[in-house]
Amino acid sequence: MKHTLSLLKLFSYYSIKKTLAQPLSVFLFVVAKIIRFALFFFFIHYLLSKTRMLVGYTLTETLLFFLTFSLIDGIAQLLFREVYRFRPLVTEGTLDLVLTKPYHPFLQILIGGIDILDVVMVCIYGVFALYFLRQIDSSYSLSLVVYILLIVNALIIAAAAHICILALGLISSEIDNALSLFRDITRLGSLPIDIYSEPIRTILNTVVPVGVMMSFPVKGYLGLLSIQSLVYSLLLGTVLLWTSLYMWRRALVHYQSWGG
Repeated sequence: MKHTLSLLKLFSYYSIKKTLAQPLSVFLFVVAKIIRFALFFFFIHYLLSKTRMLVGYTLTETLLFFLTFSLIDGIAQLLFREVYRFRPLVTEGTLDLVLTKPYHPFLQILIGGIDILDVVMVCIYGVFALYFLRQIDSSYSLSLVVYILLIVNALIIAAAAHICILALGLISSEIDNALSLFRDITRLGSLPIDIYSEPIRTILNTVVPVGVMMSFPVKGYLGLLSIQSLVYSLLLGTVLLWTSLYMWRRALVHYQSWGG
């Protein structure tokens, strides 16, 4: 465990050093992220200032859905940013060197080190989310535990999705399109899943579990989630993680190394 943490610290150091070497890019990236976040935030605020309710949710609750989505999405990008750099490892043959290292390859190709820019944005999302959590009248301690538990479960599902994408990248090298598709699908969870009609709503809670990832944490905090739904979401996260690891192992069997 100590060795793993040392490696993560080392990877993070090099990642931060590489990022800060381009200060203008850092500035533009952060500004663009903040502008996009602010525009959507104020769009929701403007929309509900006229209608007052969105499928039964108040302005504060709807903003909490968006902030929770932003928080989960931001943490997932912070943790799994290296997946976006995986394709060159396969096409250039560098992956062969990673697979022979005396540590699990996921340390380098899945996590790889914390991106300081994502840390900044996650802190912003977290502060806003905490503020709106406190604005909602709820049995704070228990509801907060459920909320955090379901956010962790959402990150497990996100990890499973990224591992599946890595497995696909081993076989076909088509990783960029898969990542873009995943990002587009998860954006459907920026607002409550209840805004979608059937059967789309059911699909987003089962086949493509965006609802479980993005909407269930807030529903759990608001007391709108049944025990059965809570258990279902946790089981789903476990099954998806196991399935993704199985897919990775199978992909490794069929992987032809550089020059193979």
